[in-house]
Parts: sequence; structure tokens; C-alpha cells
Amino acid sequence: MNLQREGCPANESPPPPISIRQVREIDYSNDRHDPPALSLDDRGMIQDCSKSFERLFGFQRPELVWRHISRLFPQLEHIELVQAGQLNPLLNYLCHCGHLYQVLNQQGDIFLSHLSFVRIEFNGKRYLRLILHPSETVRA
Repeated sequence: MNLQREGCPANESPPPPISIRQVREIDYSNDRHDPPALSLDDRGMIQDCSKSFERLFGFQRPELVWRHISRLFPQLEHIELVQAGQLNPLLNYLCHCGHLYQVLNQQGDIFLSHLSFVRIEFNGKRYLRLILHPSETVRA
């Protein structure tokens, strides 16, 4: 099996970060291209991020872990993500209605994105998975 991309020598440096426009063109069925996503605890502290999130927004995982979600999503600063063990009903409603949220990349640029929250239980622990769907209108 040949793992090299056509026209990409083995000693070539890794590709530059992808742009938000390019996210729409990615085939997420390939494990290498997971959707831009974050794993959060109930308090909104980032536990993990996908590789595509790192590439898209210019962060490395260690820069995000144990930071509050409001570092990236200022509109979520005073929002309780979880209420009575469930996703905040108003937040859930807004996400399903297509509300656009501001997202800050590492350089401080603001982008607009739709958000989806998924509640996950694993090994007796509860997490939130935040999946981003960058808007066609890429900058605020």
C-alpha cells in the first residue's frame, strides 16, 4: 500500500492549516478527516479536540485542554451548558434553530459557526461533544 499522496514527496513538510472554506470540501468518512469538534465536561472545560479542529483554528490540543469553552466561543461565557443533568434547553433550541455562534481562532479572528451538542456517557462519566459546522459566511 502506498501511503504517499500523489505529487507529495515523503520529505515534504506537512500542509498548512486548512481554511474554513475548505472544511466544506472535506470527506469526513475518512478517519483522517474528522469533523471539527471539542469534548467538554459539564462545566464547559475542554477535555479534547479533533485534529480537524486543531488544523482549522490553529490551536494545538495542549493549548485548549482545561480551558473554558468561552475562550473560543465568547457568547457561551455565562451560559450553563448542562442543567439538571441535561443539555441546557435554550442552548439546545438555539443550536437546532441554526443560531450562529462566534468562534475565535488562535490569531483572534472571528468566524461564524453552527453548533451541535451531543451528550455522551462513557465509563460512567458524562461528556459533551461540540461539533462545529462552519457557516458559508466565514467571517463575522
